[in-house]
Amino acid sequence: MTQPTGDRSDIESVNSSREELERNAAEEHEADVLLADIDSYVATTAPEDLQRAEVELNNWQIPTDPSDRDPNAELHPDEALVSVFAAGSESEALIVKGILDAEGIMATFDGLQTKAWGNVFSAGESHWAHVMVPESLAVRAVEAIKEAQLP
Repeated sequence: MTQPTGDRSDIESVNSSREELERNAAEEHEADVLLADIDSYVATTAPEDLQRAEVELNNWQIPTDPSDRDPNAELHPDEALVSVFAAGSESEALIVKGILDAEGIMATFDGLQTKAWGNVFSAGESHWAHVMVPESLAVRAVEAIKEAQLP
């Protein structure tokens, strides 16, 4: 058996092994929690409902995460983007973008202001960014924002 030398490669190997064990333990814990949830559901659900749930599960597809989509995928290359909301903060802009993403409306930001420089480059600006959407979807986007009761 080879004795550890205590050099950097031994330490990195031990750290790598420890990280892998921690990841595996976390994954096993998540799997155990999921199995416990399934067991609980099965134990408290009528058999006919389980059959219906199984059919729904078999037909279910993983939804597309809006953040994984290409923001220009649904745009015609010549279609202009228009501002539908002037967000006062990054949080507000992300909330509005989330609302629009949920409606299937691709949105992006324009005119971002940086807080790192204390807005020295944007004196007099009262917004963090404009939320931009394709012109053809602007009316729908404004309606979605109004329905969400944003100021």
